Amino acid sequence: MRRLALAAAAFAVACVSTSDGVIDTTLEEIAKDLWAFHDKRVRVRGAIGECRGGACSICQSAIRGVETQTRPLCMGVDFPLAEEWARRENGSNSDTFLDPRAYDFRRILDRFMRFSESTLVGRYSAHCTGVPDPITGDEFICVDRATELRVDQIDEVHVRWSAREYFGEPEEDDFRLQSMSEAERESILKEFARVQETDGWDWSDEPLKTFLFEADPAYYERVGLQAEGVVCACTLATCDASDWPAEYLHLMSSPANRYVCWRAEKRQDGWVFVVD
Repeated sequence: MRRLALAAAAFAVACVSTSDGVIDTTLEEIAKDLWAFHDKRVRVRGAIGECRGGACSICQSAIRGVETQTRPLCMGVDFPLAEEWARRENGSNSDTFLDPRAYDFRRILDRFMRFSESTLVGRYSAHCTGVPDPITGDEFICVDRATELRVDQIDEVHVRWSAREYFGEPEEDDFRLQSMSEAERESILKEFARVQETDGWDWSDEPLKTFLFEADPAYYERVGLQAEGVVCACTLATCDASDWPAEYLHLMSSPANRYVCWRAEKRQDGWVFVVD
């Protein structure tokens, strides 16, 4: 009983419950005793990394980059806001996950949240942490996209980083971007201008830069492509060398990026722009 009382006292010191029933805490404190926070609404602040389909990772604010997103300093979070919005629009019996409007909403949410330091509120679950329930001993098996925090409130976005700032400079084994030859650049920009006119894009007055992906030729032979590349437009008056993407991960969209890019594949009949 004394040990239980001491544990409860330690939990109370580490966490502050607000008037709305939300526990103000940290990722570090949750990692110390995952099941103490199970099924409770918590408020945490951290650095949000890559987001796909409304699911992200959030790490202790001092840590950024894909190599550091491991327990105990990180957790998976998801934003069911898209499904809730689609449910309100279509009725409670609709298949909200497959709703195309919910899909578009998740993509917008991904772009808005990724590469930011934010404060989030949501309900925490320890089921997918790999740690058995200390009371029942039950262990849970979860799919690879399972998350721990279901966010129902975004309190504040404190800081934003561009994709290049978040991931840092390319390492030796990164999927680097290379300069194009003049002939290749002319070819891809000709197709880019045609698509602009056809689809109503209007980036003709912006500084443009073209890149080739660095990849094993055997890979392109296997997938039936000759090359892959991007056309990027600077969103500032001018862009320095450090403002442009330098590797594949830098192409992930973020409100803090100084550029916007369009990916293209070089096939037998020439360059074709694709939608990711």
